[in-house]
Amino acid sequence: MSDQKVEWLRQRPYLCVSPYTKYDFRIHHTGFDTNCCCNLDINYNKNHGSTDLVDQVRATMDQKKTHPACWRCYQEEDRGHISERIRGLVHYKFDQLEDFDRTGFKPSEVEIGVKFSNLCNLGCRSCDSYDSSTFEKITKRPKSTPDISQDLSEVPEYWNVLLENIKKKNQTTDQLIIHPIGGETFLQPGFHKLLDWLIEQGIAQTSKLRVTTSFATITSDELAEKFKQFHKVELLASIDSVGENYHHVRWPAKFEKVERNLEILTRLYQENPKKFPITGIMPIFSLNNVFYLNEILDFWADWIETTRVPIHMNTIHLYRPVFLAVDILPVYYRKYLIDILEKCQEHRFFDRTTKISSTYEYIISTIKILNNNDTANEDSFSDYLKFSADYDKRTGSDSFVGNKKLFELLTPEHIEIYQEFYKTANTSIPIYYQQ
Repeated sequence: MSDQKVEWLRQRPYLCVSPYTKYDFRIHHTGFDTNCCCNLDINYNKNHGSTDLVDQVRATMDQKKTHPACWRCYQEEDRGHISERIRGLVHYKFDQLEDFDRTGFKPSEVEIGVKFSNLCNLGCRSCDSYDSSTFEKITKRPKSTPDISQDLSEVPEYWNVLLENIKKKNQTTDQLIIHPIGGETFLQPGFHKLLDWLIEQGIAQTSKLRVTTSFATITSDELAEKFKQFHKVELLASIDSVGENYHHVRWPAKFEKVERNLEILTRLYQENPKKFPITGIMPIFSLNNVFYLNEILDFWADWIETTRVPIHMNTIHLYRPVFLAVDILPVYYRKYLIDILEKCQEHRFFDRTTKISSTYEYIISTIKILNNNDTANEDSFSDYLKFSADYDKRTGSDSFVGNKKLFELLTPEHIEIYQEFYKTANTSIPIYYQQ
């Protein structure tokens, strides 16, 4: 990923691959609907009384204009981050992008995504009740979409729409990608039901299976055998940290379980590298883990050297809740984080392959943001400390242990904010949460 290409894309905000290639089926608070990316604001349809949002976005971009429902990507870019829109385009060559700009995008592949439910064994600190049943249970925050607790495959109307669309798209492309996500994907009954159907229909053997998973649940030999029935398998692992900090971020999982599942991945790759060509590591950096970036890079550099399994690290920018964003870090702490990030620029991890450079871009953009004191926000940081105290009390956690690298820097004033809220936090009501 070059600065020149990123800048070229920033100057053309109407370019995006997702509305042309992705069809994401899930239950929203607006009902069962089709989306094309995680950043698209589906509330736009509800607020404007319109339908077929993805078609609208595609038509708008065909006119070289931006669509207001895409505001999250544009907001990230305005703050200096690499948005989901840019991440989806940077792997194309310059001549391909220029052709896209001149004549429109002609997709060579089609991805069908599906979110079955919010069933999940983790209550990650950066999650929400829509995406995790465990987060919902411990935080008592209501779901924005009540129906998300029911597996999509158990609703015949929804299930049949999904299957019919897979059949239809499979007839129009020879590069079909099936992409289930969670909750925790491996726990979804609909996920296993879909794999069986794809295998029975003969679609699996000509398709790529792309799965987003935490890698913090049991990966069985039976599931591994199902994977082998697909033309290719790409696993996208939501692994945000390592060691004690991992447990802090992705409570209640321990990193040892992730390491055991990585051994299964290593075996699958070594047995058939063409079928399992690349694994994506998808960390979300927040105030909960960014101070551990060097340790994270150490682990993956060692893992690549030991296993020879190629990975692509694709950093996902956190845009909500605001109080978890690295951008809001008070000025006093910024010099410590900048020092860590500047050292990470020279990390041996980045010598491996250009395919892992999106994390490097995140480091560069975050240093620039931290050097701009305008983004610091004391009120949001106080919200972060209160949320951390409340979460710690509910889970028996200790941020001074799990997130020691940040919390050992806290000023007496900030320690007092945490401690006072910990004493008074009422865990029988929804967790402290200020947007």
